[in-house]
Amino acid sequence: MNTLQVYKALRQIVLKLTGVNECLLADQNTPAPSGTYATIRVAESIRPTAKGGVFRYYDKKKRTITEQIKSPVIYSATVNFYRGDAQRNASRLINCSRLSSVHEILLRNGLGWVDTDPVQNLTALQSNEQEQRAVIVVRLVGQQIIS
Repeated sequence: MNTLQVYKALRQIVLKLTGVNECLLADQNTPAPSGTYATIRVAESIRPTAKGGVFRYYDKKKRTITEQIKSPVIYSATVNFYRGDAQRNASRLINCSRLSSVHEILLRNGLGWVDTDPVQNLTALQSNEQEQRAVIVVRLVGQQIIS
C-alpha cells in the first residue's frame, strides 16, 4: 500500500459523500477548478502501530523459504474543502465510517477507518471576497508487507 492508493480510496469516499465537484491530489501546482472542490494530502510519514507478524512460506519445488513481515500502519490524510459549504462538507466525513458503502470502499482497498480530527474552519478573505475553506484530518489503517 502506498500513499497514492490511499488517496484513490479516500477520493471515492469524499466524492460520494460530500457532493463536491472535484477531488484532487494536493500540491499539484495546477489552477484551481471552478466551483466546490477538495484536495487530499496523504502523509508521507507512516506511523507503525504494532510489530506485526512474521510469516514463512516453504516452496517444496524450489526448496526455499520466503519470509514476510505484515504490520499495520496508520496513514494520516488531510482533506481540504474549498468554496460552497466547506465546513458542512468536511463534517460529513466525521461519522461516515458507519455507512456500509464506506466500509465496502475501504475493505476493497485493504484499509480500515481509525478516526478523524475536528473540522477546522479556515475561511478567509480572498481577492476581496470571503472564500469558504475547511480542513479535516482522516486516519486510516492499512497493512505494510516487507519481504
